[in-house]
Parts: sequence; structure tokens; C-alpha cells
Amino acid sequence: MKKILKLLMMFVVALALTGCVKVRCQIDITDKDDANINMAVLFEKEMLDTYQMSQDDIKSQLQEEGNFKNWEIKDVSETIDGEKYLGFNATAPKEVSKNILESLTVEGDQYTLKLEGSDLNSTMDINEFEQLGYSTDKLEEMGVEFSIKISMPGKIKSSTLGEVKDDVVTIGLKDFEKLSDDVKIVSEVSESSSNTGLIIGIIAVIVVIGAGAFYNFQKIIWNKSR
Repeated sequence: MKKILKLLMMFVVALALTGCVKVRCQIDITDKDDANINMAVLFEKEMLDTYQMSQDDIKSQLQEEGNFKNWEIKDVSETIDGEKYLGFNATAPKEVSKNILESLTVEGDQYTLKLEGSDLNSTMDINEFEQLGYSTDKLEEMGVEFSIKISMPGKIKSSTLGEVKDDVVTIGLKDFEKLSDDVKIVSEVSESSSNTGLIIGIIAVIVVIGAGAFYNFQKIIWNKSR
């Protein structure tokens, strides 16, 4: 997890210097043994043109420094509020994404993810930004976007930081103002949700069998009527 936060911190510095960068990290914990991490980083095209930089320049520099070694990196572009942004989407290799599982504990049907507040604070230290004259309000006015989205097995029951919506926890820029302790996210897999796939499968089999029986019945009636 610390390696992921270190990468995020690298882009946070860019946020303070330019205000033209959007960083979105998606962490999907699929079960107690597997997780996927994707990071999207977008730079305002006008800023890249000003510094005569391209997407390839950024990717090459990151890979040379070893921060994104073995990551799968793809170019992306997006128009936000009428402005064109260029950047990349990076998918972490399994040896990196599984690091998040070190912070996960599982007891029965309950999953608990505990992120150390000191690690998160080192990624986005609001006090340091304020010392530079950048409040979170000002950063948002400049177009800064920074978010970490986390999904876990089952239904998210609680999170001590961020917003829970559609079973995804979103930790945004302003949430770091409230960060004072470790972040604890709890999800629970209910028996009904775990059996949903099985139920759907059974229904599908019944439909197929029923359709077959109806077809054979119609065929028998047609043959007898001849």
C-alpha cells in the first residue's frame, strides 16, 4: 500500500505546481486473496503544450525512474469542462496490487480494510498545501481533482473517511482535511448476495429445460395432427 501512496504523492506535487492535473486511483478488492489497482492521471493539454511535453515523454520518464515498472500503461484522453486532457491509465501488476491485502482482515463474512492515517497524510498533506497558499477550495477552483475509490466484496457497511455510494468508498480532496486517524472500511458479504449467482444459474437451467420440453410437446402434437 505504501508503494501506491508513494506514486500518488508524486502526482500530488504536480497538482500543487500546476493545478492542471487530475489523479484518480481505483482499488478493487475482489476477495481476500485478490485485488486490482488502476490509476488514471490526466494533464491539461494546454499545460503539456506549454512545456513541450507529450504523453510518451511522461510515460518514458515514469518507467525510467522505475515507479511504474511492469505496469500496463495506456494512453487516454478526456474533455472536461470544455478543456482537453491527455494522460494515461495504469494498471498495477499483481505483485503490487496484492500489497493492499496486507491491510485487509477477514472474519467470517466481514472484510475490514485499515489504512494508516500517517501513510495517507504523507500522500496529501493539506497543511503543506496551505503553507504554500493553497487551500482545498483554491485547489478545486484551479481544477485540481484527486480521488481514491475503493470497492470490497459484498456491501460496504461503513467507512471512517470519505463518501459511501453504490458500495464504493470515495476519498476526495476535501476529505483529507478531516483525516486525523487511521481509516477503517468495513464490508459484509451476505448469504443472499453470495448465492445470487447460483440462483440465477438455476433459473437459467429451468428456463432452458422448460423451453426444450415445450418444443418437444409442440412437435408431438404436430406429428399426431398429420
